Amino acid sequence: MKLFYPLSPILSFLFLSGLQAQSPTWSGEIGCLIYTHCTTCHHDGGIAPFSLTSYDEAYSYRYQIQAYVNAGLMPPWPPEHGAYTIANDRSLTADEIALIDAWVDADAPEGDPAEAPAAPEISSEEVIADPDLVLQLPTYTSQAVDEDDYRCFIIENPETTTRYIKSIEIVPGNPAIVHHLLLYADGSGTPALLDNLDPGPGYVCFGGIGSNSATLLGGWAPGAQPVTLPENMGIQVFPGQDFIIQLHYPEGSAGEVDHTKINIKYSDEPSPRLVQFSPILNHFTTLVDGPLFIPANTVKTFHEEYTIGGQISILGVAPHMHLIGESIHTWAELPSNQIISMLDIPEWDFEWQGIYQYRNPIILPFGSTLKAEAVYNNTTSNPNNPSNPPQNVSLGEATTDEMMIVFFLWTAYQTGDEMLEFPDKPLLDVPDCSAITAVSEIQEGHQLTIFPNPAQDRLHLRIDSEEEMSVRMLTPAGLTVAAQHELRGRAELDTSLLPAGIYLVEVQVGKEVLNRKVVIAP
Repeated sequence: MKLFYPLSPILSFLFLSGLQAQSPTWSGEIGCLIYTHCTTCHHDGGIAPFSLTSYDEAYSYRYQIQAYVNAGLMPPWPPEHGAYTIANDRSLTADEIALIDAWVDADAPEGDPAEAPAAPEISSEEVIADPDLVLQLPTYTSQAVDEDDYRCFIIENPETTTRYIKSIEIVPGNPAIVHHLLLYADGSGTPALLDNLDPGPGYVCFGGIGSNSATLLGGWAPGAQPVTLPENMGIQVFPGQDFIIQLHYPEGSAGEVDHTKINIKYSDEPSPRLVQFSPILNHFTTLVDGPLFIPANTVKTFHEEYTIGGQISILGVAPHMHLIGESIHTWAELPSNQIISMLDIPEWDFEWQGIYQYRNPIILPFGSTLKAEAVYNNTTSNPNNPSNPPQNVSLGEATTDEMMIVFFLWTAYQTGDEMLEFPDKPLLDVPDCSAITAVSEIQEGHQLTIFPNPAQDRLHLRIDSEEEMSVRMLTPAGLTVAAQHELRGRAELDTSLLPAGIYLVEVQVGKEVLNRKVVIAP
């Protein structure tokens, strides 16, 4: 049985007090946390209601910061943390929250201004400097007076041959009002019909774009980086498919003007590995206890499942429901009966959806079954219920309708996919905070030191115990690649023959098991 000993906020505070002999300061720890987790939204012209780009601003809102991070409301990050790391995780760890608590409780000291991290530059400079295709949306004035405005725009695909998208950069024209964006390719012609029926630019499209045959290509939320696939991979777009862009403008933004655009870079490979963004689990073909109908004043649970016909590598996942959705959990059951939890959102928030990309692929063998469970709360206890009193809710596109879809970003498995790694880039150009905020290696039990990290030929381990210990090194898929037993105090692992990538080191001392991630450099 594996035992883990995470620090409570109180223990973290006591440890930090002893280690630093003083409270955390803006210059020492807190500024970096705020810049990396908050400033992407909290800046002048951003989507958030106030700015956090300086010590003075953070000091003014110190109590709000403390209250919201302790309530789990900020930074917004709906998924639970599981066995597989998601790239660009916005959440704060328990240790980081403890730092913020200690800082605020000490009246938020600034520390030495000369040592403060530089505020990130909020720039409109585009990352893809030489796009192969630019999708420029028409200028649009938000109509969101007392409810959100969901607008879809159609842009004709100029390509006459099949192309493979390698990178997508979404550039909001007015970041203060663009809440999120979804990009689709669709060849049904239905969006064009809807566009013709709407007198304004584009057409109203809450929930979906109006076509069940559309392919999701990508998305954007505040702070998101351009999506770039690994080398030799691409998302297929056929000639004759239109690009459909769904934009969400939040309530209260009426009168504000937006002119968003999208930069697309195609793969240079004539036949790259095909990556698909597919609604493998959906309310049409994989719902096992349908129809998707939630009577007024009821809470109902629905399930979807699909057994795959080949070995695949899952690169990411994106669930989708509407307003009375309460929770959704996606997992895989392997032929060996092993359960892999892929994404668990215990408190669904329609306004914070996303494409969750794994740092390392999840490898599913032939015969694995993808499953999802979603709970819908159509009662007055649901503060997001659009109807009061509650009304019967069924499948559909409208505000008062519902959906249950899980998109998967996936590709056919190839040998070595276990070592693929998606970048985990900071959302703004700021320093890495881990060196000044991390206390996760100090646990209630033993202290483990691993060096160097990243490593190349040799990996050294030290532990403050003379008890007998065993050491294992595993791939992200759980394959043991190195092991030593009957050791005391220290160990040395030969890593010279291992492929570059991320590994897990597991050290067992008595009944205690400690885990650390390590990087093997090329």
